[in-house]
Amino acid sequence: MFPDERKLDSACLKIIFSGQTRIGDYILMAYNVRKGVIAPVVGIFLLCFAFILLYTQVVQAKSNKPLIGILLNDGGNGGYSQFPWYAMRQNYSKVIAENGGIPVFIGHDIQPIDDYLELLDGIVLTGGDFYSPPNAYTTGIKNTPNYKKYPREYIEFALIKKGYEKDIPVIGICAGMQQMNLAMGGTIYENLKKSLNTPIQHRNEDRETLQHSIKIEENTALYKMLKTKNMKVNSNHNAGINKLSPKFIVSAKAPDGVIEGMEAQNKRFFIGVMWHPEFVLTKQEKMLWKEFVQAASEYHKSKGG
Repeated sequence: MFPDERKLDSACLKIIFSGQTRIGDYILMAYNVRKGVIAPVVGIFLLCFAFILLYTQVVQAKSNKPLIGILLNDGGNGGYSQFPWYAMRQNYSKVIAENGGIPVFIGHDIQPIDDYLELLDGIVLTGGDFYSPPNAYTTGIKNTPNYKKYPREYIEFALIKKGYEKDIPVIGICAGMQQMNLAMGGTIYENLKKSLNTPIQHRNEDRETLQHSIKIEENTALYKMLKTKNMKVNSNHNAGINKLSPKFIVSAKAPDGVIEGMEAQNKRFFIGVMWHPEFVLTKQEKMLWKEFVQAASEYHKSKGG
């Protein structure tokens, strides 16, 4: 090899590892081996490197949609199976898919928690009928919930706390919003009717009908997304937020003062709502899901996806 060829080879390698070269440049460099410009060994290396980059880009192109986890509920006893099973309505995954996300369901297994947090680009904390630990209604849950007694809380609290730290987009719906508050140090009412003597019936089995209005606070992310101060929502909950975690601010309230929306400030998307937007009864709910999936997509890109 002549001295000028060694300098050229060295320059090529520096360009490779600087990350500033396109695939076509590598192939062109490798082609120059035929002209005797670059040493054959370096030429072969360049060609292999070009194909590796090409393969990487193809894989990334196939997975450019955000992967969004949807937390499952315990199916209870009987019904679908005599053995333990999970349950979830189809509209949760449908609304994610319709807005360009890839929905995947999350069970209550301990082992994959870190993998979920590494792989997921967004998390949906679903509604559900279940009992929280007794101190959820008094002093708050200070310690990690007992997995054997409260498997959903155990998994959910881990996803909420780590999701908050990593700035993973999270939306909590009804019970999911309450869990967000509990995980971050707040408390809840077990029964709004008994605790507040509210005139509004918050528990309605018909979730396809708008039940009451809410007022959305200005200067909140929710207001910026939905672009309205007032809207009507469905409602299907007995419990509700009592002491709000200091990690959140109130973003929406019902006319009786019940907190209907909360959010963490300075986060990509960390929002809880007490109604069920997965039924998509209004244009505002369509906008909410669009914004959530968009936030998950941005998080996906920030990871190099």
